Amino acid sequence: MSIITEEMRYRKRLCEYAKKHGVSKAARKYHTNRQFVYRQLEKYDGTLISLALKSRRPHSHPNAHTEEELNLIKQVKSRYGIDGLAEVYVQLRKRVLEIVDEKSVTNTTRFVKKLEKIMGLEINTIQTDNGPEFVNNQVETKEQTIFEKTLESLGINHRRTRPYSPWQNGKVERSHKIDGERFYSRNEFSSVED
Repeated sequence: MSIITEEMRYRKRLCEYAKKHGVSKAARKYHTNRQFVYRQLEKYDGTLISLALKSRRPHSHPNAHTEEELNLIKQVKSRYGIDGLAEVYVQLRKRVLEIVDEKSVTNTTRFVKKLEKIMGLEINTIQTDNGPEFVNNQVETKEQTIFEKTLESLGINHRRTRPYSPWQNGKVERSHKIDGERFYSRNEFSSVED
């Protein structure tokens, strides 16, 4: 059973007044607009309950998770159990990782060539910091790296963050922090195979 609220009583008084004196007078007296009065009259059947606020939650959504996605999220959550479901979902959907022997422009270039295929969608823009694995030091040379040339040949825009501004690449920085806390700080590796 719905709880009777002061708002519902207000709407009932508004509807009763509108029935006796008209919509325009009711709108003026109750300091509202005529559309609101018409909407309340349309719902009103003589009872307070008819004027209760209804849920605005949609019955379905085109981007809602499928049952398969929900099961995968719950499975990963139960295995790692640290993050909330939303964070686990973001990691499952948007992280593509590769272990390499060193941070270099060659490895970055090789990775970006495979990235579109792995993700299954066309990449329009890639945002990076100003690390040497992406760009040359602009003070020393204006020449593009092989990574920048590869992006250009693939038709991908390259957006660079401002120097010393890690917050501009927050998701990636957070990803590195999480990897460090959960993976690298708990394990020792002596080779790429490890």
